[in-house]
Amino acid sequence: METNKENIIRKIVQGKSLSLSEQTWWEANLGRLEIQEQLKLVQGLQKALALENEDLLKQQLQSWDKESTASVPRKLGRTRSLPRIVLVAASLALLLVSLFWVFQKQNPDLIAQYFEPYPSILDPVLKGENQTTSREMTAMQAYQNKDYVQALKYFEGLEKSNDTLSFYRANTLLALGQYPQAQSAFTSLGDHQNRFQKEARWFEALSLLGMERSSDAKAKLLVLSGEAAHPYQHEAEEILRKME
Repeated sequence: METNKENIIRKIVQGKSLSLSEQTWWEANLGRLEIQEQLKLVQGLQKALALENEDLLKQQLQSWDKESTASVPRKLGRTRSLPRIVLVAASLALLLVSLFWVFQKQNPDLIAQYFEPYPSILDPVLKGENQTTSREMTAMQAYQNKDYVQALKYFEGLEKSNDTLSFYRANTLLALGQYPQAQSAFTSLGDHQNRFQKEARWFEALSLLGMERSSDAKAKLLVLSGEAAHPYQHEAEEILRKME
């Protein structure tokens, strides 16, 4: 059955759910538009909405989509101008929702693709800083087993001055999607000399992506991509290309 585009637009504007076939059609067609092309289309519609002259509005509509205007009467009278304006407004709302969905979806996808909790290092690192307690070992063991909920409970009760424990606690927060807390911890680790300083700056950038602070994340990634010796230089370059 051929998808009814007007029906899809009506449903999205009214906040109604799409059927599986409609959702599939919408996502497939949205994917064929580049982000910049969508932005230009939105800007064009915004100009159309601002036009006071109905003849200019008619020209704007016809240049936007010949197919959707084929069935519209060629002459715009006052009694027919309002529905057309409503149609443009609905289309604009639809595209704005689509753009919001694309940008919202991009960052979680990048995090899922590039975030991998830092490998667990038990005795060697911990013994190098302080006397290891059973609670510290239990926290690290839970982290190693990917039981991040339990790991965080143990980390929260430990001394925060231990850089190793702070680093793994921050990784735990990031794994649990607690981006603001993770970002704060990684920023602190990245601001002073310690064995995880370089890695902390990478995870800080991922935390910023999770917080939808794309501009700040991009700035961090640009710095990392320029450091030939950084362990995540190539990953930073890849993300930057995907964010273009």
